[in-house]
Amino acid sequence: MLAMFWRRLLRIAIGGVVCALLVLAAGWLLQRVALGVDDAGMRMRVEAEVRSSFDAMARRLRTMAVQTSDLPTIRSALDGETSAVGRLLTSTAAVVSEDAPFDSALTIYGGDDEPLAWAGRPSDLPSDRLQDDEAWFAAPGASGLRLVYVRPVIDNGARVATIAVERPVTLGLDATGRRVGGLQGQDTDAFRFPTWIAEVSMQLRYEGEPTDDGTTTFAIEDPSGNRLLTATIDPEDLASTRSRWQAASESAAITVLAIAVLLLT
Repeated sequence: MLAMFWRRLLRIAIGGVVCALLVLAAGWLLQRVALGVDDAGMRMRVEAEVRSSFDAMARRLRTMAVQTSDLPTIRSALDGETSAVGRLLTSTAAVVSEDAPFDSALTIYGGDDEPLAWAGRPSDLPSDRLQDDEAWFAAPGASGLRLVYVRPVIDNGARVATIAVERPVTLGLDATGRRVGGLQGQDTDAFRFPTWIAEVSMQLRYEGEPTDDGTTTFAIEDPSGNRLLTATIDPEDLASTRSRWQAASESAAITVLAIAVLLLT
């Protein structure tokens, strides 16, 4: 009877150790699959996620602009027809509401750059931007960095109106790392875009080209192939993410050992 008792204890102890080792092995394998074998693999995943996110946002803004590009209604509104203005206000509000909760904004400008209809909380755009051809650009706003899409409305070869759609893509950070609502005293490189692996710093297009090494910095382009932003990945953020995954695996293994000890007790 005593020998059987010790054999049971031995089986519990061995089973606990084996299960803990299996948990560590599973965590190690999952980490390599999800994060990559090394930091280069992590950077590739972050870069792919950021580019995919911006491409989806840019295409969504264009879709929203196309949905409100009703030339006859815009023409009637420009001619002073009140009912046409009301229809534009209704359509812009409907399109923006479909994009909730991203705090998007849409404005239809007349040929004199005066708003005809709008929805959301649009920012003040420079007049020269409203005269551009179809274009995407990033601009700092009160709540962080915003992605803006401008689309001309053409009638018989002449520009009669402009549609501008925008949405925030980041929040600003102050010097202590706290999120802020304004940009006073804030560096432009304080804009951070979150991914599930690590946050990425955003640099405006006019502030310089990406570095040559390509290890931590890459360009973000719009659907037309023009550079929107420069993104930088901090190696310390990647190391921190990998450390968190390892700590989680070790915690799970310790939990398994603790359960085995309770069973032994």
